[in-house]
Amino acid sequence: MNWFYSNWRFLLPSPWLEIAIVIASVLCGAIVGSERMRREKPAGLRTLMLVSLGSAVFMLISFITAAPNGDTGRIAANIVSGIGFLCAGVIMHGAGWVSGINTAAAIWAVAAIGTTVGTGNIPAGFALALLIRLVQAGGMRMEARRLRGCACEVHLVFDADNGKSRLRVERLMDEFHVSDTAVASCEEQGNTTRMRLRLHMIAHSRREFLAELASLPTTREIQVEHP
Repeated sequence: MNWFYSNWRFLLPSPWLEIAIVIASVLCGAIVGSERMRREKPAGLRTLMLVSLGSAVFMLISFITAAPNGDTGRIAANIVSGIGFLCAGVIMHGAGWVSGINTAAAIWAVAAIGTTVGTGNIPAGFALALLIRLVQAGGMRMEARRLRGCACEVHLVFDADNGKSRLRVERLMDEFHVSDTAVASCEEQGNTTRMRLRLHMIAHSRREFLAELASLPTTREIQVEHP
């Protein structure tokens, strides 16, 4: 059972060690990425597999190029900096809302997994991947149960604008994680669209979502009814 808790750098010779690290990093990224892909998030399966693989390969290079008593942490520090720039690119800011923070955190965490695997601690990498997947899936269920918020109906009237307005509304729904099933009805009346949404969101998310809907240039009317 030494393989379960020991650093594999002391168990496998080259090139088998490098092969094991590369394969393990891809699998660890897939464990987290499959959950993200199932929820149709921007950073899905392929993205997180590549982030994990890249981090592991950089750590491999660090150990290969370092002198026997050299510093192998310099590349790891640069991995942290580089992933920070990547994460900043997926965060979107709007008027009163911020989107993509969870995606950025997932990328950051998967880079940490790849770095762990790259040092030879393969079992620890798998354990971290399973833990992060549990946090993502379990945390979402906990938020849904404990922070359900209040239910309300939103009556929205906007100019159709050849279908462009509805696309803007659907984009906002996606950014605020509002399911398509929340659309109770949608009627086209000439160049005007009337949409009825049934929302079940926590208070601050609902306020931000309604503010974004109201700020759309084609919005004519918005009414909120609480049961």
